[in-house]
Amino acid sequence: MNLVDELIKDHADLVGVLSKVKAIGISNNESRSILSNAKNALIGHLKKEDAKFYPPLKQAAETDKSLKILLDIFGKDMDEVTHAAMEFFDKHTGANATNHEQEFSRDFGSLMARLGKRIKDEETRLYPEYNKIVK
Repeated sequence: MNLVDELIKDHADLVGVLSKVKAIGISNNESRSILSNAKNALIGHLKKEDAKFYPPLKQAAETDKSLKILLDIFGKDMDEVTHAAMEFFDKHTGANATNHEQEFSRDFGSLMARLGKRIKDEETRLYPEYNKIVK
C-alpha cells in the first residue's frame, strides 16, 4: 500500500469510528473510549502526514509557486481543523466531558462537516499533487 492509499484508509477509518460514536451516543463509557481512540488515530494520522507526506510537497513548492500557494492555504486550514478537532475531543472525553446528547450532536455535526471538507479537499487536490511528485 502506498502512502496516499494509507492516508485515504486512515480517513475512512476515522470517519467510521466517529460515526460509530454518533450511533451509540455519548453518554456511556464505551463511546468515550472510542472517542479517545479516534483522537489518538487523528494525532497519528497528522504525524504521518507531517513526517512523510508534506516534506516532498514542501520541497517541490520551493520551485513551484502554485503548489506553494496551495500548501499555504492547506496549512492554515489544517491548523484550524486540528484546533477544532482537539477542542471537540477534549470537551467530550476525559473527566470534564459533557453528557449532553444535544450539545454533543451539535459539536459532532460541526466537526464532521469540517473533517469531511478537509478530507475531500486533501484527497482531490493535495494527494494528486503528491502523486505527481513521488512518481
